[in-house]
Amino acid sequence: MDEKCLDGPLRATDRGRTCANCGEVIDTTEWYPVVSVPGEGYRIYAFCDEGCRDQWRQQTDR
Repeated sequence: MDEKCLDGPLRATDRGRTCANCGEVIDTTEWYPVVSVPGEGYRIYAFCDEGCRDQWRQQTDR
């Protein structure tokens, strides 16, 4: 998996189409792991794979 960082905030059209951890573009018509976080309103984070989801959880303590 390539390490990538996002340069600035995601546009509304990008939300849910890129991995919340690495920024990789994902096909949202397929199943991908997601996380919802209580206390932030209703926000869903999408990930390109379970490894990215797990890494994101470790980095954010969620």
